[in-house]
Amino acid sequence: PPTTYPHIDIFDPAVESSSIEKMSQLGEELITLVTEHTPDIICEAMVAKEIISLQIINSRGGQASYRKSIFSLGIMGSLIRGTDMLFVGEIQSSGHPLTQPREVARVVLKQLELAKNQASVPTKQLPVIFTPRGVASALIPSLMIAFNGKTVLEGASPIGNRLGQPVFDPKLWLWDDPTIAYRPHSRPCDD
Repeated sequence: PPTTYPHIDIFDPAVESSSIEKMSQLGEELITLVTEHTPDIICEAMVAKEIISLQIINSRGGQASYRKSIFSLGIMGSLIRGTDMLFVGEIQSSGHPLTQPREVARVVLKQLELAKNQASVPTKQLPVIFTPRGVASALIPSLMIAFNGKTVLEGASPIGNRLGQPVFDPKLWLWDDPTIAYRPHSRPCDD
């Protein structure tokens, strides 16, 4: 019998109907909010929408399909003063349209404010601290490749032959819940 998958709310038709004009307006407003605070910053905004339709069928009769929406709003900027270069940015994504550029700008403005207080760095070994966002950008892509079923099947995964064995320090916890409604990576099945 075919496998059934849970219903996950991952498609919002309002994303699909978001107009280019409204998206451009969001990007312009985001740039204005940041450049009013810091006029000499060079920045660019990104506003994007994705509609994904997926259907999977395998040779054993397994099949799944879904449609999902993703809306993203972000800004990246650089501020150069003498020999100092500062890079700031924030991107937010949702299954719903994002309509409040102030939320994204608030994060970047906080980064700019914090950067006003320069600190010297000691020349000694320092502990490494991973913030939630740092983990996402530094660790997750490598882990996704290592955990990918195809990579494991092909024998290319460094952890593929470690079933039932510890792979990481037991203090490291990874949690992936693709069933949370309207999150960018949510889905009803592993595709």
